[in-house]
Amino acid sequence: MEFLPTINKNKCTGCGVCREACPVDVFRITKAGRAIALKNKIRDCIGCKECVTECLSDAIRIGRTRRIK
Repeated sequence: MEFLPTINKNKCTGCGVCREACPVDVFRITKAGRAIALKNKIRDCIGCKECVTECLSDAIRIGRTRRIK
């Protein structure tokens, strides 16, 4: 399984807590003040949900998908 973090842009406040919480450094804060999951790092997500737990605005979800070989 692969884990896919998604961010609700309408809820994200750009506080950076997700970036600090993520053990594999998937997130960045844009110049516009919003979190993004980096395309080149998104597959590194281990599904620990630390970002989900720490996000005060409930803006992050972790979905699962089957790994395509």
